[in-house]
Amino acid sequence: MRPKKSITPLKRSLISKYQNEYQKF
Repeated sequence: MRPKKSITPLKRSLISKYQNEYQKF
């Protein structure tokens, strides 16, 4: 079990959401 792997998808999701909001701007 690696916690880093779980954080990887979470961070990717956050970045995707951030980029989406930025594009809407």
